[in-house]
Amino acid sequence: MSQAANLAALGSNATSNGTISGSVIQVVNATYGTSSSTTSTSFVDTGLTATITPKFSTSKILTLVNAQYQSYPSANSRDTGGAFQLVRNSTGIWSPNSISVYLDIQLSAGVQVNMVNLWSLNYVDSPATTSATTYKLQYYAESGRTFLINQTGTSAPASIILMEIAA
Repeated sequence: MSQAANLAALGSNATSNGTISGSVIQVVNATYGTSSSTTSTSFVDTGLTATITPKFSTSKILTLVNAQYQSYPSANSRDTGGAFQLVRNSTGIWSPNSISVYLDIQLSAGVQVNMVNLWSLNYVDSPATTSATTYKLQYYAESGRTFLINQTGTSAPASIILMEIAA
């Protein structure tokens, strides 16, 4: 069958490369289970990374990220925090406008509970390439704090799933 006949058979949702718009072309999954922490007030790598090579330059990449985190306060702090950022190759493609993660619960004056929480991000990217493309998770801590992922014994590994979606 010719490409024109294939496209006609696929119907109105067919793309010029012979796929159906919105269909999943490929999936890449990676996990990172090593305990990792930072006191940096600038974004640094967490260790969670995955690489995908899109088949078509018109494809979208649906990125699903999960990470369990914990933050430790400085001695005089009541609330603590840090932030995550999603990076494509060396460019931040999703980043919070301000500190995005707060997790200490103030029970009463001066009493804190440090909890392990889950942070998730679903992000659709348009890399416009067929070259290998690496996605990674970065993080930072507020000044005087320690921001930690994958605390040993209390959390599941951080994970990233990359799905190439036909445009």
